[in-house]
Amino acid sequence: MKQKTAHSWFYHALTIDRDKCTGCTNCMKSCPTEAIRIRKGKALLYNNKCIDCGECYRVCPSHAIFIKQDDFGEVFKYNYRIALVPAIFIGQFSRSIRTSEIYSCLKQLGFTHIYEVEHGVPMVVEAYKQTIREHHEEKPFISPFCPAIVRLIQVRFPSLIQHIIKIKVPLDFAAYTISERLSSAGIRPEEIGIFYFTPCAAKIASVKSPAEETQSAITGVINMDLMYNKVKTMMSQRQNPVEPINHTLRGRDVLFGLNGGECQNYVGRCFSVDGLKNVIEFLEQIENGEIPEIDFLELRACNQSCAGGVLTSANRFLAIERLKMRSEIIDEMNQNIAVKLPEVNTEF
Repeated sequence: MKQKTAHSWFYHALTIDRDKCTGCTNCMKSCPTEAIRIRKGKALLYNNKCIDCGECYRVCPSHAIFIKQDDFGEVFKYNYRIALVPAIFIGQFSRSIRTSEIYSCLKQLGFTHIYEVEHGVPMVVEAYKQTIREHHEEKPFISPFCPAIVRLIQVRFPSLIQHIIKIKVPLDFAAYTISERLSSAGIRPEEIGIFYFTPCAAKIASVKSPAEETQSAITGVINMDLMYNKVKTMMSQRQNPVEPINHTLRGRDVLFGLNGGECQNYVGRCFSVDGLKNVIEFLEQIENGEIPEIDFLELRACNQSCAGGVLTSANRFLAIERLKMRSEIIDEMNQNIAVKLPEVNTEF
């Protein structure tokens, strides 16, 4: 990861509608990086300090702060339309709704393929472990999973930038994997559109302007709440049969985006810290040398990690319960087929 002190290259998903803004100061008080100030009775966003955490979006009573996203209509510009779905999206729905039902609705909405982000987890874990082994003297290692945390460190804790693991996250690995699979099948790149369902604003920003300044394999980013409501509406009207879905995930992969999801893969002194206030306090103590001998840090901006993202719809604790149950079911399925040859994933 390139170490930068200037932040003019940041793309920001958060935007303030000055016509709706009443100057109430709620956003200014909630901002962890002092990126918002009130000028002439209106909120003003300082791009060089904003980390797209969405805290201002949460507290604005006038709905004057909104999150820019790609239009859903962009999906239909491509012959091969891939829904890049994080596990937390599945967790938005009731326990009584099968994953295959959700996938079926997504296909009816126009997607030709569905690929879960967590398919990229095993590759990421192995790459992180190799980095830790080869550069063990550089600990503590800080996960780059949460883009809001990466930007927080760049803005407020530049002395810790060198500790961020310089490897892509599961989202990127998954996007490149599905892109390569389709390309190897003879499909031209310009025919492929990969659209990620995001639970937060920071991931939109990270796709539009990656920290490493490399082009993302993701075509567009769509608000998870929008997709949840589309699927939920279709589910109440749908009469077509549900298509079977082959799962190739591990139970622990499904939990990667939740608290402790990363730490479970590593040994040593690991900490899982969620919530910006908690993260900032923890990083301040590390920077001051008050917490020595840390091996790995899993830091998430939202309370309860991605389950608490600003663009999620379900209660975060119910979403976590759903994913834990799904994790157990997947592990049970994998145990039952352990003696069989791997099945071909019919999604591709």
